[in-house]
Amino acid sequence: MVDLPRAPTDREWEQLISEFRTTFGAQGHATSSGGLRDWSQGNLHICIEPTARGEQLRLSTLKDDAIALNALSVVMGVMATLMGAVVTAAGKPGKALIVLGMFGGMSLAAFVANVIRLPRWARERERQMEAIAEHAVKLLSSP
Repeated sequence: MVDLPRAPTDREWEQLISEFRTTFGAQGHATSSGGLRDWSQGNLHICIEPTARGEQLRLSTLKDDAIALNALSVVMGVMATLMGAVVTAAGKPGKALIVLGMFGGMSLAAFVANVIRLPRWARERERQMEAIAEHAVKLLSSP
């Protein structure tokens, strides 16, 4: 969230929307209701909203495919444990290691994929959002 010097005019809001579209390479969907202005594309949301102190720019995003990959990692980990226990209970501990390795490996691979790719995505989104916030403050600081 970033405090803004003032509320944008309709034209300034349109300029900001153009900046959002260019920055994120997405058309998005813009709405306005009273003093609230919102632009969103999937899980990416940018809002200008009134506060007790004036106006603020709120930027938020979520990488839902990362959440799904983490859930898959947990499911595969649980499957590894359950299947390993079932195979061991059936009297085949050697095969239990294979099952644990197979499902455990998939679980670990899904988790490591997020560990590798999420920091880069987060840095890029942070850079984009900081640039948008800086642009908005600069635009709305001029008379």
